[in-house]
Amino acid sequence: MIKKSNVIIVTACIILAAFVFLSCVLQREQTPPVKAYIIDPAPPVELIGKTGRKRIPLTLDLYTIKGVFPLRTRKIYYKKSKISQNPYLYSRWEDAPTRMLTTKLLKSLGAAGIFKGVTLLYTRAQADLSLDAFLFDFTQHVTPDGSSFGVISITFQLIEKHTGKILGARSFEIREPAPTTDAEGAAKALNDASDVLCAQVITWLQETATTLPPKKR
Repeated sequence: MIKKSNVIIVTACIILAAFVFLSCVLQREQTPPVKAYIIDPAPPVELIGKTGRKRIPLTLDLYTIKGVFPLRTRKIYYKKSKISQNPYLYSRWEDAPTRMLTTKLLKSLGAAGIFKGVTLLYTRAQADLSLDAFLFDFTQHVTPDGSSFGVISITFQLIEKHTGKILGARSFEIREPAPTTDAEGAAKALNDASDVLCAQVITWLQETATTLPPKKR
């Protein structure tokens, strides 16, 4: 014979389980969907179809951009102070900033047409030069007055592959205003900053590479 106390315990457990299940369902329904954003891989408009650039008769390998750990994830970060950094909860990059920026720079170098050829380093092509980069910042900075801007901070090295000699090094910090202080505003500002960065990097590469002696045949 089942004791009355056991029936009460079983009934209470069933009610508790149903309550937990219902809470999970309601929470799932209330959680907003995760939005994904990209860095547009298309070259900056000013690079497309522009003529008159001096062509450098050398080939270039582009290393996949390295970066601090948060920038090798898909999280979109914002900063409200020098010592704080937080991700947006329901927004993500489609891919890690280091990889998206590598793709954009590769396409921009191709559109600029200043080198005889440009490839990613993992290909088998034997290039004359290589371009190495490290990404330090790719976040939205929020100011005390509530405005914000996207920041890209990155360092490049142009290297002669045959000798390993560093031919030039340059750090860039690009700041572009964000229209809103949220993930969408961050994505817009960082897209604009990436356009400015690619244009400036190509100008620097052209200025640096044109000072090199011609390739020995």
